[in-house]
Amino acid sequence: MASKKINPDATVPAMSAEHLMQMEKKIASLIVVKGQELGKEYRLNRSLTIIGRDASAHITLTGDPRISRQHASIRAEYNLKKQLTEYILTDMASTNHTYINGEKISDCKISPGDKITFGDTILKFVLQDEIDASYHEEIQRRLNYDQLTGLLTRESYELAFRSEIEKKRLVSLRAAQFMMDIDRFKNVNDTYGHLAGSSVLSKLGDLLRANARDTDLIGRYGGEEFIIFLTAITPDDAIKRAKKIRSIIKNHDFIYKQQTINITLSIGISFYPEHGQTLNELIHAADVALYEAKRAGRDRVAIYKE
Repeated sequence: MASKKINPDATVPAMSAEHLMQMEKKIASLIVVKGQELGKEYRLNRSLTIIGRDASAHITLTGDPRISRQHASIRAEYNLKKQLTEYILTDMASTNHTYINGEKISDCKISPGDKITFGDTILKFVLQDEIDASYHEEIQRRLNYDQLTGLLTRESYELAFRSEIEKKRLVSLRAAQFMMDIDRFKNVNDTYGHLAGSSVLSKLGDLLRANARDTDLIGRYGGEEFIIFLTAITPDDAIKRAKKIRSIIKNHDFIYKQQTINITLSIGISFYPEHGQTLNELIHAADVALYEAKRAGRDRVAIYKE
C-alpha cells in the first residue's frame, strides 16, 4: 500500500502511561550492521520515527543515494491485550522500497533480530534493557573503523574483544580466532596498481562482513591481514566457517576498471580457551597456524598445534 509523506515536525499522539512504562523496561533501537557508521545505534524513543536521507528525518542515513529523502517510518503502538509495545515499519513510497529479512514490505510489524534494508544500508532491530543499551552505547563510542575496509581497527578490535570476553566470563565460552592473509598481495599491487589493491581490500571487507554472524568481531590487523573472533562456536563449526570464507574469496571476481582480479586467502585458527585466554595469546597461536598454511602452499586453512 502506498504511504503518504509525513511532516517530521507534525504532532504525534501522546503515549499512554502504560506505553511509557513499557518503553522504560525495554529500549528499542536500530543498529547499523551494513553501511556507513557500522555499529551505530539509533534509539526509537518516539511514537513515530521517520527514517531517510533528508536532514529533517529523525534518523538520517547519509551517504547512500539509494535511500529516499523520507524512506520509511516506524510507529510504536501499545497492545493492551498483550501488554507490550509493538513496532510497525511502513514504507513511505520510497524509490527502492523497504525490505525485512530480504522480503519487500509496505507495512509490517517488526520483531527483535529483524534486519531492515534501506537502499544498500541494513539495520537490525533490537530490544535491550537499560544496562545492555548503555553498555552498547559506551562501546560504540569508543570504537573506530578502518576507512578503507569498514572493519574494526586493530585497537578497536582489542577493545571489542575484551568487552566480549567480559560479557561471557561467567558462562562457558567456546570461541575461535581467525588470522587471515591475502596470498601474494604484492603481486596485485605490482600488476594492477595500488588503487586496484585498495579496491580489492575494500571489497574483501564487504565480503567478510556479508559472510559473518552479527556476533562476530571482524578487524583489519594491518596491510593485507584480517582477523575474526567468533564466539559460541565449536571447533568443527569454526573450521567449516574458515573453509567457506576461503572458498568464497577464491571464487570471487574482484573487478577494478573492467579488469578481473582473483585472490586467495590463507587462514590460521586458534581456539579459546585452550590456545589462550588473551587476545595476544590467541593471535599468536593463530599466526603460527597461518604460517603453517603459507608454508604448506597457501590458499588453505590450518589449525594451531601446540
